[in-house]
Amino acid sequence: MLNGVIPDSGNTAGLRDYSNPELVDNVVWQNRAFSYLADDNGARLVPELNPATAGGCDAGAAYWDLGVLGGAGTLNPTSSVLTDTTAYDASNSMDDPALVDQYCNGARAGAGPMFALPALDEGGNAWIEVRFGPLVPMGDYHIGETSSALDSAVGTDVAVDFDGDARPQGAGADIGADEFVPPPAP
Repeated sequence: MLNGVIPDSGNTAGLRDYSNPELVDNVVWQNRAFSYLADDNGARLVPELNPATAGGCDAGAAYWDLGVLGGAGTLNPTSSVLTDTTAYDASNSMDDPALVDQYCNGARAGAGPMFALPALDEGGNAWIEVRFGPLVPMGDYHIGETSSALDSAVGTDVAVDFDGDARPQGAGADIGADEFVPPPAP
């Protein structure tokens, strides 16, 4: 919480609870959030996902793209591609961004659930070690030629994308960190 850092004065009262960055022209797609549960059935991450293949996305996955821990407020993305636009500005879209090769992390050993290993140290403090993988970059998060993000950015004045490609390549800049570069004509 920022309450202890930002002084309580007339014009800062609404800024003290959480950081609320300006989020414009972003692709925030199928992010997952987990919590730890220990009960009579053992200790585990919930929701427990069990993909059929390594790197596969579990059909039963629930997504939580953006949130404020503790529910102190909400983030306000605009002109962005989100998994779910409920309660967000109408300028956002939940049309598939057509990522080239989306990858979902999972158990280190391939298919199967991620594991949470609880432990107590000698001081009686609890900690949790989550084992998921792989721990190397996987997938290709460039947007494809059918992406809903193509030529749709409204606020970008960035001349190059994440890869150093010039923006725009089409009628307008693309939403997100990647600018789609059409393949060369044969």
